[in-house]
Amino acid sequence: MKKLTLLALSSFVSSLYAAEIKPEPALDDFLAMPLEQLMALKLNTSVGKKEQSVKNSAAAIFVVSQEDIRRSGATSIPEVLRMVPGLQVAQIDANKWGISARGFNGRFSTNLLVLMDGRALYTPVFSGVFWHREDTPLEDIARIEVIRGAGAAMWGANAVDGVINIITKSAKDTHGALLTAGAGNQEQVFGSGRYGGQLGDNFHYRVYAKGFKRNHNNTLNGDNAQDHWKNYQAGFKTEWNLSNEDTLVTQGDLYHSRAGDLETFALATGSVTNQYSPVSNQGGNIQSRWTHKFSATSETALQMYYKQDDSDWLFVTPFKMHEKTFDVDFQHRFNWLDSHDIIWGLGYRYFGFSANQSPKLGFNPEQRNLQLFSAFLQDDITLLPNELKVTLGTRVEHNDFTGIEVQPNIRLLWTPDDKQSVWAAISRAVRTPNISNHNIQNLSNTAGTVFGFPAMVLANGNPQMKAENVLEFELGYRWQPTSTLSFDVAGFYNNYDRLQAVEVNTAAAALVFTPAPHVEIPAKFTNKMTGESIGIEITSQWQPTEWLKLQPSYWFIRTSLHAPANAFFSDGVRVERDSPQQQFHFRALANLPHHVELDTMVRYVDPVGYYDIPAYVAFDLRLGWKPVKNLELSLVGQNLFDNQHLEFGNTVSELPQTQIRRSLFGKVSVSF
Repeated sequence: MKKLTLLALSSFVSSLYAAEIKPEPALDDFLAMPLEQLMALKLNTSVGKKEQSVKNSAAAIFVVSQEDIRRSGATSIPEVLRMVPGLQVAQIDANKWGISARGFNGRFSTNLLVLMDGRALYTPVFSGVFWHREDTPLEDIARIEVIRGAGAAMWGANAVDGVINIITKSAKDTHGALLTAGAGNQEQVFGSGRYGGQLGDNFHYRVYAKGFKRNHNNTLNGDNAQDHWKNYQAGFKTEWNLSNEDTLVTQGDLYHSRAGDLETFALATGSVTNQYSPVSNQGGNIQSRWTHKFSATSETALQMYYKQDDSDWLFVTPFKMHEKTFDVDFQHRFNWLDSHDIIWGLGYRYFGFSANQSPKLGFNPEQRNLQLFSAFLQDDITLLPNELKVTLGTRVEHNDFTGIEVQPNIRLLWTPDDKQSVWAAISRAVRTPNISNHNIQNLSNTAGTVFGFPAMVLANGNPQMKAENVLEFELGYRWQPTSTLSFDVAGFYNNYDRLQAVEVNTAAAALVFTPAPHVEIPAKFTNKMTGESIGIEITSQWQPTEWLKLQPSYWFIRTSLHAPANAFFSDGVRVERDSPQQQFHFRALANLPHHVELDTMVRYVDPVGYYDIPAYVAFDLRLGWKPVKNLELSLVGQNLFDNQHLEFGNTVSELPQTQIRRSLFGKVSVSF
């Protein structure tokens, strides 16, 4: 950790000394553009890793702008994602979320590949994202690009049902100072500070620090769930224009987080103990990206990052886990024969892991070093100028779990006129096994009694685990009949194979006499599950007047899975009933007289059958006021329709179901 801190500081300081001194004005904010211009605006989207408009993207993509983030009233990235059509975002407790696209929801977002400025937040320990240790000031996010559907041909394994790319603002767009602070009943206290500036003609920088403390929720029986959460984080970003063609961006973050849990532990004696089990996380990252432009249609980019995370859990006994990642990625884009826009790249990633043994959780071996080699190629071929385009691409990867994996896709985009576009795609993606699938041991769950003896199921890793895979078929339609109204419809059919399940071998149950007489029932991870899902996602934006914007969204998904009769539990087994079949959102943003903003969102969520969670309707409201240009005051209410409600269960069975409480808080932002 000390080495990472020194590396981050030295990189920042050396970048400062490399610059000269002269001011440069910040770029104008594009968020004030009308809907028609925003739909046609070219962004460096996550669909093709190049500049293209959302309107002309052959994928189900939704872009959350900084203005959307500011007016959402959200205080964390998972809360921001609630507004994205097609995503299932459910809060488990004060510090955990279940987030997924097109089903397969769970605590770790196993089928979503989440990135921040191209840096993967996905961990191969449990497959997914530890949301409680991933944070950044929301004011520094330029946009969040969400692709629903397979994105593996461009981004690699684990982009099975979607990609979330969080893109922070350029340093040259954050000159000056910004201070924010707030407090409330759940968001007990939070604040952040940022300062950015310019040295010379070609160097821009910013530094920031933030922190918060979040209150606990209640369990179903009204007890304190002890799920409080606090986090502190600081970081920097620099941008150095080395020449007219070359840019070097360097950024880094350090964080410390502490989150609470109230866990129920089953002991071999047959007794059950409830214990406060907090987790402490600390770590950081440093990242550099060099881009070189040959022309408007040709450029290269080389990115490298290192990140480190240390976690300390208190189970029955302390459990410590250490993760470190080094990643290097190169890509090159160019035009060929006028009709081909080609992008290719190479990548390498090293992941180091170590953990100690615990009666509750352990790994065998206790250390694991993984390597990932990858290469991708994609060609956008223009068949009819401004009307018909086909995209062919594939990524080939070699990982230490399953060897070589090939993930191709083909996409077709037809734009008969400037108001309509039709797209279709066929993709293959895989989710590779994780360290837990291969090496976990002693993950125990109670199973009642057998012949009067306490019975426990012991799940162990299986080194023969294969990659889950999906073959996905998508069809989409976008229509913008007027400059103030747009519709977006996407339908999909997914065929899943080799899904993860845990098989219980009751025939191998044995009576064990230490530390007390009990029956142990062995279980192991397998790939004996298959399934299908079908769904539709509909969203619209309507701006009937200059002061009002309306965003209704609806989505439906139905999943059918086929598992062995003795499958005990799995991310897959729950899927038929652990995601709501239907959701409906309605968001309204109004600019009222005297610089007052009124923003609301209503969310209807279908029942979640596996966890016995009934359907609910949630209502969020934000009232903002800008009395002067550089001062913003806001009041935010979340879950206003009820005092508390369940949103999701916990895939770790020992954690209690937690009711998410109504939240009220105030916030002030000052810039100068």
